[in-house]
Amino acid sequence: MKTKKITVKSRFHICIFLIGLCFLFISITLFWTLTWQKNELNALLNVNRSVYDVNSMAKDVVTAYYNYYLSASEENRDSIEKCLEHFRQEKEGLRTAVLDSYYIRQAEDYFNMLDTLEEKVETGMSLLESGEEDYQYYADILYTSDLIDGYYEQIHYAMQEYNEAKQAEIQNQEAIAYTRILVVCLLAAGIIILMIYWFHWRVLRPISAIAYRAAVFRAEEENSNIREEEDEVERLFKSFDHMVSRIEMQMAQLEEKNRLEKLLKESEIKAMQARINPHFMFNTLNSCAQMAYLENAEQTENMLTAVSDYFRYNLKDCSHLVTVGDEVKNIRDYIKIIKMRFGDRIRIHLDYDISVSGCHIPALVCQPLVENSVIHGMGSRTEGGNIWLRIKKDEDRLEISVRDDGRGMAREKLEQIRNTGKEGMAGVVSNGIGLSNVFGRLEGYFGTEFLFHVESQTGQGTWILITVPCR
Repeated sequence: MKTKKITVKSRFHICIFLIGLCFLFISITLFWTLTWQKNELNALLNVNRSVYDVNSMAKDVVTAYYNYYLSASEENRDSIEKCLEHFRQEKEGLRTAVLDSYYIRQAEDYFNMLDTLEEKVETGMSLLESGEEDYQYYADILYTSDLIDGYYEQIHYAMQEYNEAKQAEIQNQEAIAYTRILVVCLLAAGIIILMIYWFHWRVLRPISAIAYRAAVFRAEEENSNIREEEDEVERLFKSFDHMVSRIEMQMAQLEEKNRLEKLLKESEIKAMQARINPHFMFNTLNSCAQMAYLENAEQTENMLTAVSDYFRYNLKDCSHLVTVGDEVKNIRDYIKIIKMRFGDRIRIHLDYDISVSGCHIPALVCQPLVENSVIHGMGSRTEGGNIWLRIKKDEDRLEISVRDDGRGMAREKLEQIRNTGKEGMAGVVSNGIGLSNVFGRLEGYFGTEFLFHVESQTGQGTWILITVPCR
C-alpha cells in the first residue's frame, strides 16, 4: 500500500499546532501557579487575622461579663449573649481552619483555654442570675483571660514559624513551575527554529530556485533581461501565467493538428475505398459472362450474388466495427470469386471457429490479408498454391492467421517490417486498402493490445499472425 506523503501545508499546520500547545501549557501552568499562590497566601492571612480576632473577642467577652457583673440589666445581658455568640462562631471557624488544615501543637491548648473561658462566662451568668456569684469568680475569669493571652503569644510565634515554612513551600513550588515553563519555552523555541530551518530549505529555497529558473527561461524566450526588482513570488506567478498561456496555445495547436489528421485519414480511407481495381472488376465480370455462356443461370446467379455482396461489403466505412461472422461471410464471397477466377490454381482453406463469430473488429481486416497472399504470394506463379486462413480463440484473445506457400519475401523486407511495424507494410496494397491501413486501424482501436507477427522465407511462403482482444 502506497503511503500518502505529508504536504507542506500539513507540516506547517502541525508545527503551528505544536507551538500553540506549548504556549497553552505555559498559560495553564502560570495560571495554576498564581492561583495556588494566591489561595495559600490568603489562607495564611485569614488564619492569622482570625487568631487575632478571636483573642480580641475573648477580651470583649470578659469586658461584657464585667459590665453585666456590675449591673445585671437586660441590656447588658443581651450584649454579653451577642458577644458570646460571635465569639463562639469565630472560635469554631478558627478551630476548623487551624486544626483541620495545619498541625500546631500549641493550638490545641489555646482552644481548650477558649472553651474554658466560654464555659466559665456562661456559668458566671447563671450564678449572677441566681445571686450566688461573687467577685472571686470574676477574678478567676480574669485569670483565664490572662492565660489565653499567654497562649496567644505562643501560638503567634508558632504561626510565624508555620508561615515561614509555608512561604518556603510556595517559593519551591513556584521555582518548579517556572522551571517547567522554561523547559517548555526552550522546546517551543526549538520547534520554531526547526520550523524556520525546514521552511527555508524545503519551501523558500526551492521556490527561489524555481522562480529564478523560470525567470531565466522567460527572459531567454522574450529576449530580455531578468528584472531584479521582482521578488520570488512575483517571478513565479508571472512565469506560471506565461506557462499556462503557452500550454493553452499548444493545446489549441494540438487539437487543430488532430482534427486535420483525422480529416486526412478519413479522406485517405474514402479515397482508398473508391479505388476499386478496374482490372479486377473486368476480369470478374468477364468470367461471369463466360460462366453465363457455358453453364446454367443458377450458378451464374450465385456468382453474381457473391460479387455484389463482396462489393457492397467493401464499400462499408472502414472505421465501423463489424462482427467476425460478417468478416467471414465476406471472405467466403471472396473465395467464391477467386475460385471462379483462378479455378484450382489458387486454393484457399478456411478454418473458422464459430464461437468467435460475435467478436468485434474493424471492417475489412481479413480480406486484405488473404488478397495480399493472392497478389504478392501467388500472383506470378503459374503453378498456383495454397492459402490457409485460420480464425480461432485463444483464451480471451482472437487470433487471425494467414499463411501461404507462395514466393515469400526477402530477408531485408522481413526485417524492415519487423523493425518498423505497420509502417513497413506501407507498400503492400490490397484492393486499394494497404495492410499498413489495416494494422493502423487495429492499433487505433485496440491500442497496445493489438499484436502481430510476420514470418517469411523466400520460396517458402509467408505467415502473418494477428491477435486482438475478443470483445
